[in-house]
Amino acid sequence: MDISTAAINERPLVLGAARSLVGIMTTPAGFAGDASRPALIILNAGLVHRVGPNRLHVKIARCMAERGFLSVRFDFSGIGESLPRSDNLPYTQSTVLEVREVMDAVTALTGIRSFCLLGLSSGALVSLETALTDPRVVGAAILNPHGFADSAEWGAHVENLSESHIYARNLLTPHSWGRLLTGKTNYRRLAETLWYRVARRNTKVANISSVVHEMRPKLTAFLGLNIRILLLFSEKDRSIVNFDEILGERWQRNLCGNVETVTIPEANHTFAGPVHLEQAVGAIDGWMTKGWPK
Repeated sequence: MDISTAAINERPLVLGAARSLVGIMTTPAGFAGDASRPALIILNAGLVHRVGPNRLHVKIARCMAERGFLSVRFDFSGIGESLPRSDNLPYTQSTVLEVREVMDAVTALTGIRSFCLLGLSSGALVSLETALTDPRVVGAAILNPHGFADSAEWGAHVENLSESHIYARNLLTPHSWGRLLTGKTNYRRLAETLWYRVARRNTKVANISSVVHEMRPKLTAFLGLNIRILLLFSEKDRSIVNFDEILGERWQRNLCGNVETVTIPEANHTFAGPVHLEQAVGAIDGWMTKGWPK
């Protein structure tokens, strides 16, 4: 997707109540503000600087400017050029607060009062949490969400199931059989993950069950919001398994029309590689322009 930087403007900003958050506002050239369409707020993917993995966030912001949208990509406190917080507010609370402060700043600068949030990995969960608590959020793009629980047991559980899905799917392809027969497959890991899928899938381990009980109401409430939602998954990432384990494998059958799901074949967690990066940006482009046409 070729983006002409001559057609857009990029402006550095210092944001937040403490004037400590650094961001970039990207707009179409000559943009004077359009309150009929939401602004897009792009959140950090974990500890990655606001450019995003493989410059994903830059590509999204510039693509959106080409479509007539204003976007802001900024760093949470302590990431990139943003200063650390001076209080002890937990990350799960401070990030939501900072998203709200950035929305306040955008409204003050442009008059725009509605917002779409976009987050990859842990940023996806911040988007989800903010959407649940702030009525200004009219759309949320959730990309490969990670960090559902601070539990090594849950992480291993989801990773084992995810890998077993990948191995099972790959066993149907001639290429994978070639690797298997020539000794290029990790046989021990193959056996471990496939056995885990059979023997452990329905075990009621306390830590795993507690994550499900905590997250199911939250995910259900999020998917029931009257906002537009994009769930963007990579086929080779474990994020969709989180949803399967928390909501049940048939959860996608019960989605309302405002929720769109897209899975990019063969892509990894960060959409590494030009083809998968292009597909991710294209999915977001289609979702935004379909939801809020000019």
